[in-house]
Amino acid sequence: MPVLPRTPDGVARVAFTGSLHGEPWANVFHVKFTAFSAATAAQLKTFLDAMAGDYNSTLMQHMGVDATFTNGKAQLFLASPDVLVVESTYTYAGAVTDDAESNSACYVLSWLISASYRGGKPRTYLPGVNEHGTSDHRSVTPATALALTNDAIAWKADIAALGVSDLSSPVLGCVSFRTGNAPRGTALFRPFTGVTVHPRLGTQRRRYGRWHA
Repeated sequence: MPVLPRTPDGVARVAFTGSLHGEPWANVFHVKFTAFSAATAAQLKTFLDAMAGDYNSTLMQHMGVDATFTNGKAQLFLASPDVLVVESTYTYAGAVTDDAESNSACYVLSWLISASYRGGKPRTYLPGVNEHGTSDHRSVTPATALALTNDAIAWKADIAALGVSDLSSPVLGCVSFRTGNAPRGTALFRPFTGVTVHPRLGTQRRRYGRWHA
């Protein structure tokens, strides 16, 4: 299998994980910093915890109370081969108390970038959909879509405003490792310019858990 290029220097891979009715979920993001070479593990952890707290106060507010957010991990890529890694644990939970939809149901956020191409656009799949967010178990209500869009935009802005010493000008985005079905020579960071919420619910069957004989 072809080897993918290394994540660009100054980019942190941030993974948030939790569970929904006992089954795991995960969201992965990338954040680029302008200044980063002098950053310490303590500073990276401060940033991770602030980013997680903002995630809880925005996007988690659209998840059901049975969705928990329990772990965060950040890997900051410094000059090769160095990588700074920190982890934190949390006790966050969703806020919506209405009856839950299927474990597999999710809101789909499509992040906008300046590049234009077919397929492979950055998306975030939010678990914990409840009846308040859908009128027919299939479509996202316009009110929910608008509120979720606004909170996603607010979360992106919150991240940009996080000021941590030696980690300056954070920008939320994604990393492109491939082009034309082949690995890039050098991975590219692409900042998010906006976000849309799909009008239809998404599904992720793995959130039902493993198959059993």
